[in-house]
Amino acid sequence: MNILRKHGGGDPYALISLNDLTDQDLDALNSELIGPLLELYLNHELINYPRLRRPIRRLFQVGTPSALEFVLTNIGKLTPVSGDVARYVISAGRYYNDPLPLVGEPSLTRCTRE
Repeated sequence: MNILRKHGGGDPYALISLNDLTDQDLDALNSELIGPLLELYLNHELINYPRLRRPIRRLFQVGTPSALEFVLTNIGKLTPVSGDVARYVISAGRYYNDPLPLVGEPSLTRCTRE
């Protein structure tokens, strides 16, 4: 991601605060772009989890909540990358404006019914 290169100070693993991003950077991380990207990975017949880990790790670095609802809604499909998902949820939770339990409620309700 260009955003990571631009704000990471040469460190590809640097954590970047959303507060340091420009409006243009934030637009590139909006949920209308990130959700469909992650959905492409999950819609394959055989999900390539090592490839799926990369965008989730990058989202963790920035902490953008733009994919939080998507990730929590699809948590059942993401269990093979649950460590990366957990780090992302913690990172994004700092910037999410709604109560987190409400975001995950559809997933939790569905899991308890199955």
